[in-house]
Order: sequence, then structure tokens, then C-alpha cells
Amino acid sequence: MGLSPKISIIIPVYNSPYLEECIKSCYGQSIGSNLIEIIIVNDASNNETKNKLIELENRYDLKIIHLAQNSGPANARNIGMQSAKGNYITFLDSDDMMKSDKLEKQFEFLSNNTDIDIVISGIDEIDQNGNFIRTLTRKFSDNKHKQIEIIFLDNLHTITSTLLFKKNLLANSGYMNPQLLNLEDMDFVIKLLNVGNMHYMPEGLTIRRVLQSGLSNTVSESIFLDSRNTFFHNTIAMFPFLNNIANEYWALNYSRFGRILQKRGLGNQARKFHWKSINYKLNFIGLMGFILSFFPNQFQKYIANKNWRKK
Repeated sequence: MGLSPKISIIIPVYNSPYLEECIKSCYGQSIGSNLIEIIIVNDASNNETKNKLIELENRYDLKIIHLAQNSGPANARNIGMQSAKGNYITFLDSDDMMKSDKLEKQFEFLSNNTDIDIVISGIDEIDQNGNFIRTLTRKFSDNKHKQIEIIFLDNLHTITSTLLFKKNLLANSGYMNPQLLNLEDMDFVIKLLNVGNMHYMPEGLTIRRVLQSGLSNTVSESIFLDSRNTFFHNTIAMFPFLNNIANEYWALNYSRFGRILQKRGLGNQARKFHWKSINYKLNFIGLMGFILSFFPNQFQKYIANKNWRKK
């Protein structure tokens, strides 16, 4: 690589069959491959993925870090950040892709707006076969308190693959929390926002592949609730004003887990979570989920797997 990279792309990998598509999307960036470095952190993948990495390393300019034991995506990203040479950092999950102009658009915005440190974007979702599902976007705000509220309530899709941020923020924000097995992306974005300024680009610049085996569909009750409890207390400690919307936070999260259970066909278990949700604060998803829980499980599963969350 002739020039020092401007942007470090960090890709944590654990047994991904879509890895080559992911890397091709990085090398197809309109900003130019000479301005990026690709750091792959192999989180103790199986032999098939290891062999694929060896093959890709012979074809692309990659920096690959192999971990002896699986330690989760937060730790893998931390190791990647500590190895990054770029002035800017972005992430990409190994099942996902970047649109060809993602980095150029985000980098150009940061270059032209020196008071902004973090850019995040909308997301295009595709299925396992690459078919377009929808573009996920949200109304955002230039008011920092409002931005924090939106992220705290998970009303912005803060997956790490949409981020581009200045590396120097890490000196004050700290890295990802490897103890969080869920919500580690939101926790990290909140910490970045605590020390920097953020802009939201609603255009879908990241392509997320929706997998049935994804964490949102398989997460256990204990991991879901423990992670949200830790995230809640850590975030409230930074921003006490969020106590004003604590009931809304718990209402939304109980209804979300209720819907996860209904996606699995576990309507009776889901009912208690939707009931807790509407007892914290009356909300559309919690109320609909509670009513739905009295219908047959197969019907609940069908409805819950539809995209009826408000966009």
C-alpha cells in the first residue's frame, strides 16, 4: 500500500459463508483502495473459513489477525481498532456489504464539516439470497440530547457497519464493552457521541443480510435482559436526563423480546413480556403483541415475522 490509509475497515469474522462478497464490496469503494486498509479479525472460525481466508489473502491486500479462542464481536473489533493505521474507522460485519459510494460520501461529509466526528447512515436489508427487502431509515435530529434519546430507545439502526468516525475519539470514548453480548453497538455509539458530534445520513449505504440464525432471532432471555440492564445503567450514568424516559425504554425492550418469542412460535411466553411492556408505558407494539398472544402460535409466528414495526 503506497499511501498511508485514511480509513481502516475492521471486519470481525466467525464462520461466514459470505466473506468474499463482503471483501469485494470493500475493494469496490469509489474512494479508491489505496486510501483504505482492511483488517480482518478471525474470531476462531472453523477450518472452512480459515482456508477461505488464506485464499483471499493471496488475492487481496488484507491484514488478518487470528484469535485462538472465540471472544465475541466486541473484543474482535477492539483488537482491530487497536491495530488500525487509518485516521478514520469503519466496521463491516462479514455477512454484510458496503455500497460502492459509502465511504466516499461519508468521508466527504466529514472532510467538509470539521465539527462533525461521526457519520452514521441508513441500511438496505437483503435476504439470504440477496433479494432486496427494505431500506431502514429514521428521522433524526441535530440536537445532541435528542440524538442520545433516539439511540437510547433503539429508534435508530445503530449497527456498527453504518459508522464512520474519527479514530482520535477513542482516546476519550474508550473501546467496545466485551462483556456486553448484545447491544454492544449501541453502547459504543453512545460513548462516541459522549465525546463527539454525529450526523445521520438517511440513505441506505450499508447492505445488511438478514439471516434466520442472527442474534436477534436466537438471543436468550438472560442475555437480552442482562445486556439491556447493563446498557441502561451505563448510559444513565453518562446522561442522567435519560431517567425521564426510563419507562419508555423498558416498555420498548420488553415488547421487543415478546416479539422475538412470537417469531419462534412461543406465544404464551411472549404474553408476559408484552404485559410488562404495556404496564411500563402503553405502546403500540406491546399492545398488539399482547392481543396477538391469544391467537394460535403459528398465526402469531406468521404475523410477528412480518415487518409491522413502525418505520
